[in-house]
Amino acid sequence: MNYKQWVDLFGTSADDAAVRAVLTSSGINSPIKIGKDELSTREDIAGEGTTIVFTDETILKPNDSRSLLGRPIISAVLMILDQPNKNDLYQGPLPYHLNKNESQAALRARLGTPSKINDKYRTDAWEVDGMILATSYAKDLKSLTKVSLKLPNSR
Repeated sequence: MNYKQWVDLFGTSADDAAVRAVLTSSGINSPIKIGKDELSTREDIAGEGTTIVFTDETILKPNDSRSLLGRPIISAVLMILDQPNKNDLYQGPLPYHLNKNESQAALRARLGTPSKINDKYRTDAWEVDGMILATSYAKDLKSLTKVSLKLPNSR
């Protein structure tokens, strides 16, 4: 699956039939559960270079009295573009026409000043279309190593 298919499921519960079907087709057969003392959980999609994040519904919707404590909601997708072992890398399209070989300077010129910058970890984040787009860069800041999209309040 590419990132867009996961983004289309953002805000949907892990127990939803459509989500269960996608998870099963991605090799995840056991129910998604958030630990009692946790705010979220993650599932790596083997062979796709993606990690899907599920956040507790009460964190995503703190003012909604219908939110259920411990109910996992799809809230983020992380695409791994580069890592030391070069295994299990995301090969699909990237959001907002990003290119793996884009530098930090080029992205900042195109997307503007990030709303969050972490120089220590070489990451930038922008608020785009009601989501947070985050990028991580190689040591030389000349290419991307990770890209993620997440809902606000996602953990």
